[in-house]
Amino acid sequence: MHSGLVERLQLEADLRRTLDAGELELHYQPTIELATSEITGLEAAVRRRYLTRGLVSPAEFIPLAESTGLIRPLGQRVLKQACRQAEAWRADTPSDR
Repeated sequence: MHSGLVERLQLEADLRRTLDAGELELHYQPTIELATSEITGLEAAVRRRYLTRGLVSPAEFIPLAESTGLIRPLGQRVLKQACRQAEAWRADTPSDR
């Protein structure tokens, strides 16, 4: 029981460091209208990259974020990053106007 608690505390500390250091990665997947092949939206998926383990699925850290109260700062960071990326794409796209 003690080792499980220590491991959980280490994982929580690691997640806090990850958030503070901005080490989350967003990966974007387009939503495509099949009839026209037009991109109609994007889905952003958050990942954590480790030097030794590579990319880690959110299934491994989202439950921990939810149970420790870190889900709110994680969500805010993801939303800000996605908005910055959307603005960058908008700035790089020629205007139709």
